[in-house]
Amino acid sequence: MDQERFDRLTRQFGRSSRRSVLGGAAKAGAALVAAWLGFGTHPADARQCRDYGCTCNGGIYRSCRSGLVCCPYSPGVPGGLGQCLTEDECYGPQCINSGEACAPYCGWGTGCPDCCSGYCGDFGVCDTPRCTGAGCACSTGTYLPCDFGLTCCPLQPGLLGGPGVCAPEGSC
Repeated sequence: MDQERFDRLTRQFGRSSRRSVLGGAAKAGAALVAAWLGFGTHPADARQCRDYGCTCNGGIYRSCRSGLVCCPYSPGVPGGLGQCLTEDECYGPQCINSGEACAPYCGWGTGCPDCCSGYCGDFGVCDTPRCTGAGCACSTGTYLPCDFGLTCCPLQPGLLGGPGVCAPEGSC
């Protein structure tokens, strides 16, 4: 840029009023925000994406299609940007993991729909149901390892506390 052109630009800038400079700065700021949010750079259909994986706004009701939630990128920012995902992907599984306390209405040693395994163990924690019927593995020398009418027959006779199998009483 030559010196004469530079002088002309500085004179024009010097003649501008503060209001026009501030107005231009405000317009430029609004344009930057609009570009950052994606307005004016994408077709209207792309801004309306509500399907799995689309960008969404957590502050807008139904910003994702039915069955999906707007999972926030920054959970501490109310109304912030997020991504349309399933509830399990966003919040984790909606069941109680093994080793954690069963729901209060579940009986101990019974089925529990809130446990991921579907079973509430003998001590009130979600657990995998133990096999206690005929043919199930058991440990000899333990208290009631098999269902009523079955006994734990050792796989190696004479080895107390060793592995066994549940079988009808008297069949060992």
